[in-house]
Amino acid sequence: MNNKLMNDDKNYYESQLRALSLWEEQRFEPITPKNGGESARKVRLLVPSIALLQTKRREIAIMRSKANLLGCIGHMLVLNTLIDGTFVKALVYSYFENHYHGDTAPLPIFRFIRNNFSNLSDSRCQPCRFSRGRWVLQLLRCLHLNKGTSQLLTMIFVCICRCYSISARIVESIHGTNNKITLFAEVFEAESGSWKRADFTNNTYDGVEYNPPRNPRNTKKEATANYAAEACSEYNGHLYVQRSNKLFVYRKGENLTVVAILVSKSELNGIAMLNVSEFPFEEEQMKQRLLHEKEKPGIKASLREYTYVFGCNKFGWFSELTPKYVDRYNDVCAKRGKEVSNWFIETVERLNEKHMYNPKVGLVRLLEKADAKWIDTKVNNDPLPVHKSRFKNHPIYVLASQIGNNHIKKKDATPIGFFKGEEVYVRSDLEELKSSSAWLKLNRRVIENSKPITTRMVYNKQTRMQVQSHLFSESQTVLIPQKESEQGDIPTTEYDNVDATGEKFLPKNTIYLRSRKLDLLIRTAKALSITYKRAFSSYKKEDAFKPEIDGIVIRKTDLAAFLKKYEEISTEKALSRWEEAKDSCRNYWRSVLKTMLSDPPTVAKEQHRKIRKEMEEQVSQFLNRLEHLT
Repeated sequence: MNNKLMNDDKNYYESQLRALSLWEEQRFEPITPKNGGESARKVRLLVPSIALLQTKRREIAIMRSKANLLGCIGHMLVLNTLIDGTFVKALVYSYFENHYHGDTAPLPIFRFIRNNFSNLSDSRCQPCRFSRGRWVLQLLRCLHLNKGTSQLLTMIFVCICRCYSISARIVESIHGTNNKITLFAEVFEAESGSWKRADFTNNTYDGVEYNPPRNPRNTKKEATANYAAEACSEYNGHLYVQRSNKLFVYRKGENLTVVAILVSKSELNGIAMLNVSEFPFEEEQMKQRLLHEKEKPGIKASLREYTYVFGCNKFGWFSELTPKYVDRYNDVCAKRGKEVSNWFIETVERLNEKHMYNPKVGLVRLLEKADAKWIDTKVNNDPLPVHKSRFKNHPIYVLASQIGNNHIKKKDATPIGFFKGEEVYVRSDLEELKSSSAWLKLNRRVIENSKPITTRMVYNKQTRMQVQSHLFSESQTVLIPQKESEQGDIPTTEYDNVDATGEKFLPKNTIYLRSRKLDLLIRTAKALSITYKRAFSSYKKEDAFKPEIDGIVIRKTDLAAFLKKYEEISTEKALSRWEEAKDSCRNYWRSVLKTMLSDPPTVAKEQHRKIRKEMEEQVSQFLNRLEHLT
């Protein structure tokens, strides 16, 4: 009997291992043990649906996009903080005061940096990974050696513009094809009243390329040339030709091909092969091939497809600039995804909340708001989509065939164009239809005896049946007036609470206080003996949707006294928690000291033997019980 049970358990564990292997291979099927006796057990696998797997993958992709964007935003804020720092400002300003003698205008500053600094390739320079110290070191080397990458030159340009009271922002762009990240600058010209792009990657300012002037040859210096006898030799299929301090290496075949050119810094034959520098043929060929591929029309078009373009101005004012660099911003938002796009817009707004009422950010806020208004105008004048699928969920345009049952055209709605013979309307010319309960959330009530414009079937989750839903337009509703308190009481619902969901009005002369510490709010109101009512702003789903009480409503006249008392009670509670923590720590150390005094370290060896003996006894008892069970 025991052997049979052991075999059954063995088959059961083997079936579990097989189930796990099939789970990894995504082949989900039920598995049963090999023997079909009464003790055979069926292993049931929870087979996730394909829709659930797709949802999980989509959530993972969304979280990955958000994490990448947060990394780029953090990198931008680090660079902006570094540029606004006192040390970097003093470093850059002192350099320009000693070497620059031109006008304090953006274009002359750009041309000075371009003419006096060598632009190194970003690929050959070791990147600085979010380390301020390494960025400062790179800036020091750049100003000392007069050469640096386009990122360093951009940072210097933005820093000196801000030192000269010129509004400039550092901009980071992400390309859609290969997620390539580029860094450039935007500077505001007061004369033209517009923002100009300064890009040190391709040496362009406002779309115009500015190449540094080449140093002319010094004709006054006497040209001296030393000629040495030509030396030729062949070895292992290669031809070596030496002329002066140069050694030419050819590969022999049907045609001679150049392999390398070795240039020595000395003309003496004895040390001719010392201190040589090899001409990088392969690197030059790769550059030529990349330039040839970039000249293809498909590659050029794809490089202009920006997915994100955002900038950071002085004081850390963050702004999205994608509509300025793309022709169809709404198509870009569709590629991003609705959830990621809305999250990014909300993140930008939250980053700028702390600067809204800062008096130091007056000019920067004015310029950024003006630029944002121009960007909104450009987005609203977005050209028509080129594909029919792009009209679906488009924020501006809609096809006549895509107008759903919950929308109707206004009386004065006129088509703005045609797409393949079909009328195109602006979404602002459509009127939304809602049910009576949906209008209540917007603090509007349907007028009595109003006929519904349309009726549609809706699935009710509670009854699990299809029910009719009557839809009404906004013109068939009226605004629910604000309730007034009677004899000092606060008006409530039938459940003795205040409904603050959606856009509903609070009673007159009342204020809604919401906090995670609801007990403190109620305790404060009871301590002052003021009138209050529980309130909720959302619902939670249990068996059905129930209001989630998250605050209270009090009269505005009691607010000052309430806040003062609330601070006293919260401080008192925090101090009591601190005293409890101190008492627990004190009791713990008291018990530790008592234990050490009762069992001093001199008997540590005896205590060790005692514990070891008890463990051996417990292990032997466990093994005896195990043998008895098997």
